[in-house]
Amino acid sequence: MTITRVNITADLQHATIYFSILDGQGSIKETEAGLKSAQGYVRKLLGQRLHIRVTPEIHFKPDRRLPRASGCRN
Repeated sequence: MTITRVNITADLQHATIYFSILDGQGSIKETEAGLKSAQGYVRKLLGQRLHIRVTPEIHFKPDRRLPRASGCRN
């Protein structure tokens, strides 16, 4: 699994983290479920390491741009 990009809202309330996986390395649904189960832990770590007033809510989404950009099809 690779984090491909992160979008953060201007008010720093929400962060959308996009990820990709290599073909044959598992399913997107399983990876997304695992990331969602770790969501609170990841947010806690960010809160400990970032020196900002509010730790953003984290949302994980598969990055659908990569297969199209490389010419592959799902």
